Amino acid sequence: MRVCGFTFVRNALVNAYPVCAAVRSVLPLCDEFQLVVADSTDDTWEHLSREFGSSPKVHLSRAPWDETLRSGGRLLAKLTDTARERCRGDWGVYIQADEALHERWHPAVRACLEHHLSDPEVEGLLFRYRHFYGSYDVIHTGRKWYRREVRVIRLGAGLRSWGDAMGFEHVDGRFPRVVWAADAEIYHYGWARPAEEFRRKQEAFDRLYTADDELLRRRYADARRQVYKNSRYLVPFTGSHPGPMRPVVEDAPEVDWPSGPYRDRPFHRFVECVERRLFGGRVRFGEPRHFRLLRGKSGPAGFPGRPRPFDEPPTD
Repeated sequence: MRVCGFTFVRNALVNAYPVCAAVRSVLPLCDEFQLVVADSTDDTWEHLSREFGSSPKVHLSRAPWDETLRSGGRLLAKLTDTARERCRGDWGVYIQADEALHERWHPAVRACLEHHLSDPEVEGLLFRYRHFYGSYDVIHTGRKWYRREVRVIRLGAGLRSWGDAMGFEHVDGRFPRVVWAADAEIYHYGWARPAEEFRRKQEAFDRLYTADDELLRRRYADARRQVYKNSRYLVPFTGSHPGPMRPVVEDAPEVDWPSGPYRDRPFHRFVECVERRLFGGRVRFGEPRHFRLLRGKSGPAGFPGRPRPFDEPPTD
């Protein structure tokens, strides 16, 4: 079995993406890792060359940054596919530049990859998600945050990046057939930063969804513009972070508990209230599915075939 990891990044330094930690968090699972660096305006290439230049596993390569694709996040999908196309092997492990996989789940993921290797019906593995919000000690559990996504795909199955690189699809638009990666979780750190730092990152990110520079200028002209707008449904995080992320967490400045008005449409508030009061948050009506979950597939011996309930916190 051969496993290849892949991702891309641009302006990792100016936007404070913990891409080195992201790569290292899955590297023990991989025989090689394809890290594509899009044309940057900072020293991202030089920084990553110093970090991974001596690694026999990590292969750095460049890719153009195409401003003509500045709508709907299409550029993110294109760069993800650029990295994927450079992979060789049986499985591709995708990790975004602001995500990480805890090492406690490496044995389960490895077991799943080996168990399903000879079953071509299984085209990927599905992971739970934890979204850090404002700091590394707070998790957002609101329904706007996705609870699961595909982060392992079978290479050679005809899959490509979908939408804004959220998931994967076949050329004909079908979503991949997947099974749970036991109860493994991806930690998402994209919103775990001080408000001013996040404002800069978000402004750069919003450029991927609109080509109207004047609209973006007006949107971010007010320095007092609230960044963390939905402070409801926050819970403290008491577990440990993935090993490669711990130096990042330890060096992070002290951040107050995120606060801000809870802004959502009345209908969405009503739906979330029903989900939580009647179903304890275990059910989400209309939740997007960028995959086809195969039920009834046995998992590897010694590991759960499906994750624990979403409202149950992780344990070390």
